[in-house]
Amino acid sequence: PFEHTFRTGDARPRISMERGIYALEASAKGYPIWSRNVSRYDIECAAIPAAKLVEVLTTDMNYDPWGGSDDTRPIAWKKLGLAARTQPMAVVGAKNKWHLDDVDLAATCGARSGTRGVYLADVRSPELKVDPKEPWRTRTTHRVLANVTDLGVLIQSGPASGLVWVTSLASGKPVGGAKVTIYTPQGKAVFTGTSDARGVLKTPGSATLLEHPPARGHEVLEDEGEGEWEDWDSYRAQRLIAVVQKDADTAVVDGNWANGIQIWNFGVPEDRSGGKTMLRGFIQSDRGLYRPGEEVHFKGLVRELAAGKGPRVPSPAPVALEVTDSRGQTVVTRTTTMSQFGGFALDLPLSPDASLGDYYVTAKIGKQVFRERFMVEEFRPASFEVSIEAGEDIVRPGDRLAAKVNAQYLFGAPVANADVAWSVSRRPHALRFKGYESYSFEAQRRWWWYDDGYEGGGYADLVSDGKGTTDAGGRFAFAVRDPDSKFTGPRDYVIAAEVTDEASQTMRKATVVTAHQADVYLGVHTQEWVQAAGMPFAVNVVALDPRGRRVAHEATLSFVRTVYDCRWDDHGFRSYRSCTQHEEVAMQRPIAIPATGSATERIYPKEPGDYVVRVETTDGRGTKVLAASDLWVIGKGEAFWSGDESARMTLIASKQSYQAGETARLVPQTGLKTPTALVTVERDGVMQADVRQLASAAEGIELRVDESWAPNVYARVTMVQGRKGPTDKDRPQLKMGLVEIKVSAEQRRLAVNVVTDRASYKPGETVTGVLTVTHDGKPVAAEVSVSVADEGVLQLIDYKTPDPMKTFYRSFGLGVDAGTNWNRVARLADPTQGDPDEGGDGGGGEDPERFRPRPNGDNANSAIKQVASGRFGVTAEYLNNCRELEIKIAQGAKPGEGGQLPGFKVT
Repeated sequence: PFEHTFRTGDARPRISMERGIYALEASAKGYPIWSRNVSRYDIECAAIPAAKLVEVLTTDMNYDPWGGSDDTRPIAWKKLGLAARTQPMAVVGAKNKWHLDDVDLAATCGARSGTRGVYLADVRSPELKVDPKEPWRTRTTHRVLANVTDLGVLIQSGPASGLVWVTSLASGKPVGGAKVTIYTPQGKAVFTGTSDARGVLKTPGSATLLEHPPARGHEVLEDEGEGEWEDWDSYRAQRLIAVVQKDADTAVVDGNWANGIQIWNFGVPEDRSGGKTMLRGFIQSDRGLYRPGEEVHFKGLVRELAAGKGPRVPSPAPVALEVTDSRGQTVVTRTTTMSQFGGFALDLPLSPDASLGDYYVTAKIGKQVFRERFMVEEFRPASFEVSIEAGEDIVRPGDRLAAKVNAQYLFGAPVANADVAWSVSRRPHALRFKGYESYSFEAQRRWWWYDDGYEGGGYADLVSDGKGTTDAGGRFAFAVRDPDSKFTGPRDYVIAAEVTDEASQTMRKATVVTAHQADVYLGVHTQEWVQAAGMPFAVNVVALDPRGRRVAHEATLSFVRTVYDCRWDDHGFRSYRSCTQHEEVAMQRPIAIPATGSATERIYPKEPGDYVVRVETTDGRGTKVLAASDLWVIGKGEAFWSGDESARMTLIASKQSYQAGETARLVPQTGLKTPTALVTVERDGVMQADVRQLASAAEGIELRVDESWAPNVYARVTMVQGRKGPTDKDRPQLKMGLVEIKVSAEQRRLAVNVVTDRASYKPGETVTGVLTVTHDGKPVAAEVSVSVADEGVLQLIDYKTPDPMKTFYRSFGLGVDAGTNWNRVARLADPTQGDPDEGGDGGGGEDPERFRPRPNGDNANSAIKQVASGRFGVTAEYLNNCRELEIKIAQGAKPGEGGQLPGFKVT
């Protein structure tokens, strides 16, 4: 046996505290500062008067949610006009152990003990030394801007409107009668008001308070892609600072304090364009594709949108039009006026030598710009068309797929001896049946905010391809068989063919054949995804064959609850909530599904929570068939949704889309007890705000859908809970959730009908007809534009008839930014976090001297190396000097904070 004795040296002197900007609860003993092997340290600090707060927040302590605080430079006290005070702090009996001081900032900074306010402090000690190898872990200066207050403040700012919500950190209750002053980052006071009994103060929008132009430069074209225009720094354009005063209490909130609650954190699109009102413009050309020398005809429409109102015809205003060619050269500029219907028009004769390529027509009204693209090319209209016959459109996996390609000229003759290139590919098939669009036929529902527009597409796998030639009748036939027939679920086979005639013109056609493993599918439908505890609800169940025809079948219906088991764990000096989950069957019974009529089953939920309605069976071939629908139950009692420590929570809406007048039920998934909730409806501003006191988040929230919400709004629920006890887990907390509410605008669509006097005409004849415009079956006065184009030209660009509804009622992004001091409440720092004397893993590397044996033969190199996600500084030399590599993967920088991935280790 070998025995070796050694003694570690003293731990290096250190100070550990929360650095940056924090709200310190007025009830706290003081600001916590840890020290180790430091006999004394100095606190240089000053109280910040309200008049100096904005200057401090935008200079020495300027804060950005991406980079934190700019606190590396010495504080320019004289420049700030502040007289700092230095207070020495002696530490006794803290040899090689951590010592905690709860510093009374008011008394330390020269005010009366316990005085609330804002204090800027630098903490340093001459005994602290910077390690040049790890300067980021051995700081000699620690700075904090601490707001000692009981006021929890949320500021929301959009171009059209905003609000400030004032609550108590101690109780979580609204604070009325608080004076709120809004400042620009330049220090100008632009708005003052007082919170009402709900703690709410509605404010003008950033477009008014900051007087800045719209954040967006142009109207997005359909094929440009969502968000390509987005200015990722545009959120800074809405930065406002609120100073809130109530009796002897003062709180400050910067719109930049948005960690974890920025718009993108919730996965919704951003749109900070517009102002008090915004315009949407629609421009179309009569056919989209032109030759040099032809004339282009444009028609435009403009609608104005104000917060809380639907599109309306704006007041007449000049429209500045400009057309640029493919080289960026201006072809024509013109100013016109809008009609009483908000319309305008432009005719553009192209010169015979016009350059080829993409052209843009741009319309500018005030500061808002819209544009449309058209093409100028030398082209030939399509002269023939292609069709594909694939026999049965439904097959079994492994069946032979046979297809016939037929190519015919538009004047009726076959396209003989033409080259054919064909392919067959396979992709997943989304189970949807006509007449049963609201039913779920799969085990997991695709989320609309993730798979919006999913039509059974996705990446396709090539099965086979080949080439051939059409016969004298313009026909070509081929057949394939998929060698892989063991896939799970139905699959689409996309059969495509390209035909090229002797004039080198190519036309393409594709058709789809679906392979089904099962002989029957089960569908389940609940009217809404959110139900109430103690109230029975109906579940509709159907059984369909692969063609969507009703069949009789027996199945098993289950109602399953997901149960979360949550506990608080202590990690160092902090507490984190963690949860596991399991399923409990609340109800299960056999059901008989008839081939006709209504198959309705009633379910009686007793407790709030997260549920799944499942229906399952086995078909005649032994294939297991399962359908499920997620469902959330709200009501009195607790529903423990998750242990996420971040400021965000999941917010569930009861339906994918709504009609005006319906009720939207929202489920905030949080475990906060007796929270106070601010419920807002938002778009480019705060359209509606309400404060509710809940016994439990499981009660849910209901909103009546208004017609003005079309095509969409965003519901935001902000819940706060005051301090519940003395420990870290009892601290004040905020949870915020955001969900899109889609509202149908079809009731605003006009019906346009065109009837010609004959079905067909010869060249040179005159076409006459009648055009009618109605709404709800009644005639209406309208402005109409008519275009007549060659179908052969339109086929070349797959021309789609423009629809103004898609422009005026295109979904809005969210333009309201939020900032709060609730997510900056100071907590007791864990001094062991990042301690350079606590081991040495791959975070930041390892001293290379450890890799080399010492003269006496000792080796300090560690056999196991660790690499943690998000760390930096790991070198090849570090990795090469190990026998085992340990990889730790976890989401969130601290245990339980913002993460859902378990911190398992892989060796």
